[in-house]
Amino acid sequence: MHSMHSRIAFVPRHSVLYINCFCTQDLKTQRTFCQGTSTVRPPKVHNTMSQQRSLEDVGVKRTRQDADGGQNSKLTSNTQPPTKKTHTDSSDSKQNQNSEQSKSKENQGHTSNAPSRDSQPSKEKEPKESTQQKSDQEPSEQADPQPKQETADTADAKDPLPSSVPKPEGLVEEGRIYFLYRPRVNVDHPTSVNDIQRFFMIMAPTNRPKAPFRLHIIGKKRLPIPDKHERFFCFTEATADSMEKLTGQLGETGNQSATRGYRTTEPARIVGEGVYEIVNRDGRKTSFAYKLEIPREPGEVQQELQIKKEASYTLSIKNPGNDDPPNAGLSNKADYKGGQKKQFGGYRWISCQDPSLLDAERCEFILIGATEDLQGQMGEGGEHLQKAASEDIDHYLEHVAPDGVDEHDAMMAKLKDETQAAQGNLPTEAAATGKWQ
Repeated sequence: MHSMHSRIAFVPRHSVLYINCFCTQDLKTQRTFCQGTSTVRPPKVHNTMSQQRSLEDVGVKRTRQDADGGQNSKLTSNTQPPTKKTHTDSSDSKQNQNSEQSKSKENQGHTSNAPSRDSQPSKEKEPKESTQQKSDQEPSEQADPQPKQETADTADAKDPLPSSVPKPEGLVEEGRIYFLYRPRVNVDHPTSVNDIQRFFMIMAPTNRPKAPFRLHIIGKKRLPIPDKHERFFCFTEATADSMEKLTGQLGETGNQSATRGYRTTEPARIVGEGVYEIVNRDGRKTSFAYKLEIPREPGEVQQELQIKKEASYTLSIKNPGNDDPPNAGLSNKADYKGGQKKQFGGYRWISCQDPSLLDAERCEFILIGATEDLQGQMGEGGEHLQKAASEDIDHYLEHVAPDGVDEHDAMMAKLKDETQAAQGNLPTEAAATGKWQ
């Protein structure tokens, strides 16, 4: 057996611990048996408020820590026994505190210096920014190459129609209208109405910003002759929230036939553009009229499709709840609900007082030719439409079209922008030349 007796003193921050330990060791089994006693002596003088301060408070209030730390270290050193180990431990704790405080001050110094470092480059950038602003302003001061770029670089079909004439009484809807035709299958160059498969009208309401773009199909592949009061069946084929989505459906298509092989359908051709209005004055009769903008004068293809320089028609909407005669109307009808369905009542046809009825896909309506004299037939309505078309062209040429561009080319650019013709690869030569394409 081997025994040893030791006396150990451990000094925490604010108290002194004395331990008397007697250890006995078995040399064979290498086991040690320890017995001892310990005593704790608290310091005589304390600053309890500073000693109970949490680490979080110490971390936030650095200035008070510096002051209190120095006082507490002095009080603790005065009350500790004059032993070497006790003095060494207290001095080590004080050095640790000082080192932590110096590190925290360095960190604070780095943090406080960060904004000043960032502020220095901003002062250096000021001359560059001012120089750049001057350079941007110099071209406008020196020359004005394109003074007409007032609002936009391209035309939008939903831009409001400008008109100095007050809107007519009973105006239901107004906007821009576009005429298109699609050739028959495997027909590359149609030469007459017999060579086309479909004739379309696209309506873009401008007084109803949330209204969709509408694609309508005219039953006999042309418009009714106004003077003959022809009656043509029409319906809403599709609607979309953008012109690009709507005209995207009119691009080139193809299908494989078991007997005839692969067959191609050419994209639709844009043949004209104008402005339109729907007016219902007395709640009984609805007038639909348009004024042609492109081309200014109808050509061969416009005349054969009965697209006049201006014309008006009577418009009536069919009740989808009524039964049709055999082989008449669409098999799939428009699905009206709620208040829209109640507008029909028990009538087979109603006038258009609510333009949202035309927004429904498979909406069936009829156009009856009325006259080619808008102002004589519609009065202030015709005058408003004529003025709107004239001012719409003038506004585009003055504010949107670039300088130095021919009026004809500028109007064709307007047509392509508004119809998004480039997206669907829709040809526009028929509108430009007035000839079949």
